[in-house]
Amino acid sequence: MKLFGNFNAPKLPYPSVNQLIKDGDVEALTDLLQGHSPVELADLIAQKSKRDQTVIFRALPQSLALQTFELLATQTQRDLLQSMPTLQATTLLKGLSPDDRIEFLQTLPREVVDELVKLLPYEERMLTLTLLGYPKGSIGRLMTPDYLAVGMDWEIENVLDFIQNFGRGCETLDKIYVVNEEGTLLGDIKLKDLFFVSRKAKVREVIDSKFIALSVNASDETAIADFKRSNLTVLPVIDEKGILLGVVTVDDILRLASKEATEDIQKIGGTEALDQPYLQAPFLELMNKRVRWLVILFFGEMLSATALWYFQDAIAKAVFLTLFLPLIISSGGNAGSQASTLVVRAMSLGEVHLRDWLKILKREN
Repeated sequence: MKLFGNFNAPKLPYPSVNQLIKDGDVEALTDLLQGHSPVELADLIAQKSKRDQTVIFRALPQSLALQTFELLATQTQRDLLQSMPTLQATTLLKGLSPDDRIEFLQTLPREVVDELVKLLPYEERMLTLTLLGYPKGSIGRLMTPDYLAVGMDWEIENVLDFIQNFGRGCETLDKIYVVNEEGTLLGDIKLKDLFFVSRKAKVREVIDSKFIALSVNASDETAIADFKRSNLTVLPVIDEKGILLGVVTVDDILRLASKEATEDIQKIGGTEALDQPYLQAPFLELMNKRVRWLVILFFGEMLSATALWYFQDAIAKAVFLTLFLPLIISSGGNAGSQASTLVVRAMSLGEVHLRDWLKILKREN
């Protein structure tokens, strides 16, 4: 999960941090930093140079460094990882939750991913490769396998003991899932419901068989729509046979929705969606994303020049008409911006589809 923006939390004493970095006093820097939250530290690191970012991050205790790393922008994560020794990079990657690890790795070149995955322990490596094997933009890459599943004939007492023993490493405990021997999802149980029934009761007595599940190959847009419709904080992910594979939590969906909205807004502006934040995108990539649309618009505007050339004799007889040209062109541009904004946003919300192009054309004309 990543967080960005301004926070109302107390600010770190930046002058002190700067002075300690300048003096090279790592021990004092560690003492100063570990008294602050990961959110504050991520905010601090984001404002520093690459060199200072590395110094600050290396001064953090391991657990605090991991929590802070998950909140950083992707480019900052990449810069920090490249500056780390192999052992530290391995520890950091291993400590990330599977879904956050996949989100980070899929932004890297394939050859870099291959090298980083080799650093992971066998089980983590197999899990990472499995998640990376799902199509890009699918729920399979977004899910985490950190969930709890129990059997239909378990007693509530056994379920509670199971949660106590294995629940610490789970992404969420809002729902406990019920599966059969083949792993097929049968339903779920709300955690709070376990405290209001007899400890000798069976799972089948409290199970909710009416559940919403995401297909592992479903698109990101489908997941966002299902979360909006269900009003839940976590949804299970199943394959075509109904086997439970993992869960997706609302924090990942909120981040995904923000990313999708950003892409839509960039498309409204007549450019392809950027893969990185604007200031971090390479100049050539930025130009490549924009120049194609600019060329298309250039040739489109030549139609206007052709029309003016065709009516040049009429314009010559009434030169004052040229005074209205900027007004007409400006009004046309504004109308086009309004139409593109409304249509692109409606498409992102699922209100209109490509098959509705004729209706839209009639409506805008």
